[in-house]
Amino acid sequence: MAPSVNIAAALPRLAADAPDRVAIRCPGRRGADGFARYDVALTYAELDRRSDAIAAGLARAGIARGTRTVVMVRPSPEFFLLMFALFKAGAVPVLVDPGIDRRALTQCLDEAAPAAFVGIPLAHAARVLLRWARGARILVTAGRRWGWGGTTLADAERAGAGAGPQLAETSPDDVAAILFTSGSASARQAFSALRGMPGSISTGTAPSLNSANISRKNSGVGRTSSAQRCPRARPCAARPAAIAFERASSCA
Repeated sequence: MAPSVNIAAALPRLAADAPDRVAIRCPGRRGADGFARYDVALTYAELDRRSDAIAAGLARAGIARGTRTVVMVRPSPEFFLLMFALFKAGAVPVLVDPGIDRRALTQCLDEAAPAAFVGIPLAHAARVLLRWARGARILVTAGRRWGWGGTTLADAERAGAGAGPQLAETSPDDVAAILFTSGSASARQAFSALRGMPGSISTGTAPSLNSANISRKNSGVGRTSSAQRCPRARPCAARPAAIAFERASSCA
């Protein structure tokens, strides 16, 4: 029998060993100079506890091991909490680079055949209007829910509060995630990559799928992830000076 594995398994250990260490820093308020201050943070203990609650709440909504789940949430504390919750649940996050062609995006989502869709209100509105992920029956909104049904990420976290540790029994052959880059034309070209070294800060200047990979590999070895603020569909349009300054402020 194949050994049981879960790619989020390192998080509870790190939360126990270094509960107050900062795991994630995100842009918060802007200073007088116009640059973002990285005053929104999650410690390893918070990331572990809250992702447990979200995983339990999502399970009540029907998201469990093997559930392919579209994630369209901007890099933020909610995004990272959601990603670790999905990993803990053994679900399969489906992430798409916002720079991808609109027609290719629709094709990719069709081929990925997701059963669930988690997104900000704008993403859900686009899902309805553009008929994305038509087979998704489990709907979760990160923010205010309008007329498309389902639940909210905040409600899922409240529903799962106090449920205790969540870590699904997954196997090495399970699909961990489906990640589409702007060059992807179909699900056959989707990929994931997990890698990291301890002891430093790493910046996530690319869109959500890179932030997911960076956060996963960093948090697995005790690093701090920093989600940089930049144009999601056009990362090359980011201001280098702003990224350098904001990276320095996240290290402070």
